[in-house]
Parts: sequence; structure tokens; C-alpha cells
Amino acid sequence: MKNNTEFTAKETICSAAPPLNNSALQTIASVNLSFSDEVIKSSQAGLEAALRRIESGETSYDQEEDRLLGEWRKLYPNGNPR
Repeated sequence: MKNNTEFTAKETICSAAPPLNNSALQTIASVNLSFSDEVIKSSQAGLEAALRRIESGETSYDQEEDRLLGEWRKLYPNGNPR
């Protein structure tokens, strides 16, 4: 589903932080094309924070994925949001 947001991949929530690398910007652009404005706005800061942790070496992609899956399992213990 394409959204109508004016947010571009070069814009980030935290302008005081160093710029994200091209790979991170491509990830944000992909998210922006895949989800509604509401989802983008509610998840943008968290996505940027996760990408910054990966870029800095604080965490790995796998660790971030495990963290997100853990959150999903807490919300949906049966694996189904319906």
C-alpha cells in the first residue's frame, strides 16, 4: 500500500544525530513505500534508533530482529493478531 507522506528517506526524526548511512536510508524508504502514514509516523523513531544501534555496533541486525520478535510474542502469544 503506497502512502502519501511527504517524509523522504533523507529526512530523519533525530536531526541532531549523525546522518544514517545509505543502507539505513534505503531501509527507511522501503518502509515508507510499504506502510500507511499512520504506521510510518508511529514507528519512525524506533526504526531510526534500531538502525543507529546497528550502525554503531551497539547491537547487530540479528539482535534487533530478536528484540522485535520478542515484542511481537508478548503482544500476540498465540502468534496471531486477530
